[in-house]
Amino acid sequence: MDEDDFEFELDEDEDEQARVRLRQERDADAWKWIMADVRGRRAVRMLMRASAVHTRGGSDPQLLALREGERRSGILIIELVREHAPEHFTTLFEDDKDD
Repeated sequence: MDEDDFEFELDEDEDEQARVRLRQERDADAWKWIMADVRGRRAVRMLMRASAVHTRGGSDPQLLALREGERRSGILIIELVREHAPEHFTTLFEDDKDD
């Protein structure tokens, strides 16, 4: 491997890192945009309800695994809102009182 090959690898790593940062920035902007509007917060609440954030009992392992996946999806939504639009997190639940 010569010097030029090494520089090419560094360029590829930097390009990948730039793509990852850009994707993260776009995701953050999307969450901020969604949470800034009452309709977006309503959609997030519907997703949270559909994902069944609360664990329910049962003895069927497949059903328990499904419910755990749903619960984790709801937790992920909450984490994303808290990370990218924390100023709207409490508003999410305040809007729910009006429904």
